[in-house]
Amino acid sequence: MSRHRVLFLSDLHAGSVWGLWPENYEADHDRCLLPSDAQKMLYAEWVRLCGLFEKSKPNTVILNGDIIDGPGYVKRGREQMTPDLNDQVFAAEELVRMALKAANPETVYALSGSDYHSSVQQDNERQLAKNLGVEYLGCGPHDLVFDGVSVNVSHGEGGVYWYRGTKLDKIGFAMLLGIAGEGLYDAKHIVRSHYHFEAHLHYRHQDMYVTPCFQMQTDFMRKKDPLKMIPNIGAMELTIEGGVVTPRFYDCRHPPRPKTFVSGYSIHPEEAKKVRRIKKW
Repeated sequence: MSRHRVLFLSDLHAGSVWGLWPENYEADHDRCLLPSDAQKMLYAEWVRLCGLFEKSKPNTVILNGDIIDGPGYVKRGREQMTPDLNDQVFAAEELVRMALKAANPETVYALSGSDYHSSVQQDNERQLAKNLGVEYLGCGPHDLVFDGVSVNVSHGEGGVYWYRGTKLDKIGFAMLLGIAGEGLYDAKHIVRSHYHFEAHLHYRHQDMYVTPCFQMQTDFMRKKDPLKMIPNIGAMELTIEGGVVTPRFYDCRHPPRPKTFVSGYSIHPEEAKKVRRIKKW
């Protein structure tokens, strides 16, 4: 009986101060863009994960969007490691190559992420796929068939605040309408990313999965609600054998957040007071 393993990596957000970043990334003009202490811990989890990929040996790896963070328009780039999108792509390439070298898959697909992170200036995921020499599938959704089992894959869009299962129910119901109506898609297994939590919702006729991320809790998440928007760090793998699909979630530890964050630097609270102090002349 044949067995096919599919590894999903998504939402690394390389380029964000909260996202995954290489240990010693050298940019142009001899600039070394160093990660924060929290990012170093996140990177250590990535290295550990790559060791697990080496043991698992997935047949296929899918880069399911938001691998690169993008320019960060909303905060004018204040929470970016660098505003240079080429540097973000090169840093992401370095990280992804680590995983691919460990996994040594037969096939690799790359999908685009959300419009905000993929950027209106350039399609970051497309450039990443070109650099890696892997097949780029665009935005999806796509029905990908592995050993006779169809898996519907897309990055996903929209937000999820509290009732996480509701989002999956909506996606599953829309899929059933699509199958019954126009017949555009035909998959009982649906994979989405984007939401930064891991989940598996099972029905007799349908299974829906959400892949975890590799970005820490951002200031945006904290402002929404620090307790309800806690991301799950890790990756997901589907094992397909004899028509049966079994998920495996690679769970990683969320690093402690920096005490204070001011304009791109993690600093001690006493130093933060000095930054915030307004001098009266």
